[in-house]
Amino acid sequence: MRCVECSAPVDSLYTCYSKDNFRLTQCPRCLEFADRYVEYDLVLIGIDALLIKPQVYRHLLFNKLALENDGLNPVTIKLALLQLAFDIYLAWYRADTSSLSTSKTHQSPQISLMQTYLSFGAVSLVGMVVTHAWMRWWTRRVLGYREGNAVSTALVISSGAKVLSLLMVVWRYAEGTSSAAVRLPMSPTSGTLVDAVVLLYNIEAVRLLIPDARYLSIAALVSTALAAKVAVCAAVSQLLNV
Repeated sequence: MRCVECSAPVDSLYTCYSKDNFRLTQCPRCLEFADRYVEYDLVLIGIDALLIKPQVYRHLLFNKLALENDGLNPVTIKLALLQLAFDIYLAWYRADTSSLSTSKTHQSPQISLMQTYLSFGAVSLVGMVVTHAWMRWWTRRVLGYREGNAVSTALVISSGAKVLSLLMVVWRYAEGTSSAAVRLPMSPTSGTLVDAVVLLYNIEAVRLLIPDARYLSIAALVSTALAAKVAVCAAVSQLLNV
């Protein structure tokens, strides 16, 4: 466990005296509360995560989701599966809006709905696996950081910024069938913008996880991981014809 303010190790986050009576631990280095987020609900934690506050990332990485011996928290696995389902939906939505804008039908009569969904699922799964494998390998080789599950946890937490894509979907549905909705579908450009935002979140999360590493080194690793993901996903998409 660590202090979310200065990242100093602490023995405990709070002292519990009774069921509803506890006292937060004071950090011996900075004299602030070691982790005030133990009192926050998930909504406030999620908002602070979207605002890229270092304290909330330290809370999640070192205190909330961290396990002994570099274990992978079940909550992290559930979040990763949720992001995978979200990626599949967004990929499908982008393909459908792109086909509508070009007056083409994306799904051929020979391909069933389930086959189309599984194809998008395969592409999204491959992209996630490539990203995590790339980052775990190169953080170990280049940065000397051997806790691979912690790296995956940082990527999963920071990739929650993909929820911003949902705003684009809701915005288009709110516009209905207006001309603006037809002219401005969720294009690859908007998807690229969201990927760029997620890239910045990933860099910040990994930087907080490995504070001794150089910022440029982390940025290079995360950027090349994104490039590898895009290249592999493009190849798989062409192979599956999606």
